[in-house]
Amino acid sequence: MQQSPITVICGLIRNHQNQYFLARRAAHKDHAGFWEFPGGKLEPNETHQACLKRELMEELGMEVRVGLQAGDTHHDFENFSIHLVAYHCDFVSAIYQLSDHDHYEWVPASKLLDYRLAASDVALARLLMS
Repeated sequence: MQQSPITVICGLIRNHQNQYFLARRAAHKDHAGFWEFPGGKLEPNETHQACLKRELMEELGMEVRVGLQAGDTHHDFENFSIHLVAYHCDFVSAIYQLSDHDHYEWVPASKLLDYRLAASDVALARLLMS
């Protein structure tokens, strides 16, 4: 029986220098070592915007202004699939407390594909580069 995809909300977070925020998944997480646009799983009865704000605060100590939806992708892994929904975000502030990640970088859009991105994030990087 096919399970429903897990809905994950991520932020395409841009700073004042027009760079995008990438975070590398820590060794104790699935897909360790891959870079991603951060976010997390949508909880029942939670809006996409509330989910993104909550996840970024929990995982990074980051505050953003959530804008319009940028796009979405579907990706099938061996044991599950995800529906990744991305939102444009403007960076406000952060204390960069890394709980699920071990490193972060601010990256110009033209350099996003130079990173070993999680498979589900590649299409989003291409969207930002176009």
